[in-house]
Amino acid sequence: MSRFLFQILVMLLIASAALAQSRTPLTIEATWRMQRLGDPSLSPDGRVAVVPVSTADMTENKILTDLW
Repeated sequence: MSRFLFQILVMLLIASAALAQSRTPLTIEATWRMQRLGDPSLSPDGRVAVVPVSTADMTENKILTDLW
């Protein structure tokens, strides 16, 4: 019986923690502030990979891309 009560208590704690998180709505501006990953490319020998990461520069009205 005590194991059953313990499981109920754990589930209630998890549920309360999930409800306590503040959720802000996803706006268009927030999506433009996110970085975007492009398609990774492998070197011919397969030892090195490159991934383009793009960010939007709203003041210049450009998309900037860096290679990682």
